[in-house]
Amino acid sequence: MADLVEGRARCGPPVVVHPHTTLDEAVGQLTTARRSSVLVVEDADRPLGRILADDLLPERGHPHTRRPSQ
Repeated sequence: MADLVEGRARCGPPVVVHPHTTLDEAVGQLTTARRSSVLVVEDADRPLGRILADDLLPERGHPHTRRPSQ
């Protein structure tokens, strides 16, 4: 538990987005905050999920979305 508290103090509160946030907005918040993920929350701030940087940013740093497999 002490590690969790220490990590939160060092990194600050999580970066959060809502379900209606666009991918471009989420990428912008992710890169501005220099974090590895953003937390998706509902209006009452209940967590719904998490978006990882690896889901949005390839190694070159440009946003992308995965194409459905054929």
